[in-house]
Amino acid sequence: MLGALGDFESPVYREGWDRHAATAMFLLATFFISVVFMNMLIAIMGETFGTVTEEAEQSGLQEQVVLIADFSWLVDLKKAFKGQKYIIRVRPSSSSQEASDAVERRVGEAEANLQKKLDKIRGAMVKRIDGVDSHTRFLMKYQQNSIERLSKRLRGVEKMLGAALSKGAEDEEL
Repeated sequence: MLGALGDFESPVYREGWDRHAATAMFLLATFFISVVFMNMLIAIMGETFGTVTEEAEQSGLQEQVVLIADFSWLVDLKKAFKGQKYIIRVRPSSSSQEASDAVERRVGEAEANLQKKLDKIRGAMVKRIDGVDSHTRFLMKYQQNSIERLSKRLRGVEKMLGAALSKGAEDEEL
C-alpha cells in the first residue's frame, strides 16, 4: 500500500465508531483521484498525439528536403543538365487525387489572391506615376515661363547697356 497510496496511518481507519464510513470515504477518494489523474494523463497524451499527427506530413517532407540537401553534392547538376534550361519542381507525391486537387485548389486561390493584390498595387502605382507626370509637366511649363521672362529682362538690360556704352563712347569722343 505504501507504494501506490503513500504513507498514511491505517489504524485510524480500523478503529472507532465510524471506521466503516472512514474506510468507504478513503476508498472512494482514492478511486476518484486515480480516475481524475488517469483522465488528465489521457488528455495530455491525446493532445500531444494530435499535435504530432498534425505535423507529421510537414515534418516528413522537411526531413526529405534535408536529406536531399545533404546529398546534393553527389549529383553534378551542371553536367546532368548541360546545355538545357531547367526548373526543378519539388512537390509531395499524393496517393489520392483528392489531396492533390485540394492542394492545387489552394494554390490557385493563393495565386488569384496575389493577382488581385498585384492589380491593386499596379493601379495605385499608375495613379502615382500619372500624378508625378502631371506635376512634372506643370513644373516644366513654369520653368519655361520663368526662362522667357528672364530672357526678356536680359534683352532689356542688354539694350540699356548697349545704349549706355554707345553714349559713353560718344562722350569720350567729345
